[in-house]
Amino acid sequence: MTDHARTYSAGRDSCGRSARRVLFRAAGAWMALVACAAAHAQSMPASVRIIVPFSAGGAQDTLARELARELGAKLAVPFTVDNRPGAGGNIGTDAAAKGTPDGSVLVLSSSGPLANNRLFYKSLPYDPDKDFAPVALVGETPLFILAKKSSPYASLGAMLRDAARGQPPLNFGSAGYGTTSHLALELMRENSQREIRHIPYKGGSQVEIDVMASVLDGGLVLYSAGDLVHAEKGTMRILAVTSNARMATAPAVPTTVEEGFPMLVTYTWFALVGPRGLPKDYVDRMNREINEILRTPAGVARLQNLGISVITGPPELVTQRMRDELTKWTPIVRKHNIRID
Repeated sequence: MTDHARTYSAGRDSCGRSARRVLFRAAGAWMALVACAAAHAQSMPASVRIIVPFSAGGAQDTLARELARELGAKLAVPFTVDNRPGAGGNIGTDAAAKGTPDGSVLVLSSSGPLANNRLFYKSLPYDPDKDFAPVALVGETPLFILAKKSSPYASLGAMLRDAARGQPPLNFGSAGYGTTSHLALELMRENSQREIRHIPYKGGSQVEIDVMASVLDGGLVLYSAGDLVHAEKGTMRILAVTSNARMATAPAVPTTVEEGFPMLVTYTWFALVGPRGLPKDYVDRMNREINEILRTPAGVARLQNLGISVITGPPELVTQRMRDELTKWTPIVRKHNIRID
């Protein structure tokens, strides 16, 4: 073989080896991409069950069904809602805590089961701080302060500042011991010059019925579009809403801040969480998808109609809200020795 042939042959072999190396690298890169894509696809389970720890028909249940429908359409995965009421939301929330951390079970819980209930129960079947992986803080809703239609008070300020002697106590209902409405009522009693007696119910709907029937002088219940209808018909009054600003869907209802009682600002908030150990890529994806749904004009409008103000952001917002809730209500619970068991 001539020197020229040897040089050509060596060069060809070198080019061949280089080409093979390039092909191997390309194949390796392609396999890595396929593996990453597969891992991403596997971050979503075949189906997802969202537990609601309260009865069907309420704002929390409606919110869960809205999210289930939107998430199912976006992710092409069936999302179903499973109502597990009982024990102030503890039963359903506990069921999620004990679920398999593969993303197939979540719970749309709220400020009671995730924060305040630990103040009222001697023990919970779950640890709110350790047994959950926060996914997304979804929104918050204030309370309405209702009064019977024949109430002599045209405003919350007039009622709470009435210091006339010899008057009988006002009977005010709440949705039950340990609920947000109960806690807010205790705050209202503390800041009232008129004596107010707490009458606990098993849910806000019966409070509304008895206010309209004048069995109660008033009550505190979660914001409800139905109450706005009743107020328009004159079957009850809405003295105030416990929000920082007036609600877009209830512009005529003054806030407790406007009435001179900023300490009464109170919200119930809703958060989606799962069992401890949820994969980070799953949490990140779900958080992103939920935020995108909530930020759309349609998403904002749907929640607004429920009296819920949208909250978006990272999963850590859930943990922060849990801490804030305990800071606000622990002194009230201890002062009044509120216990459920």
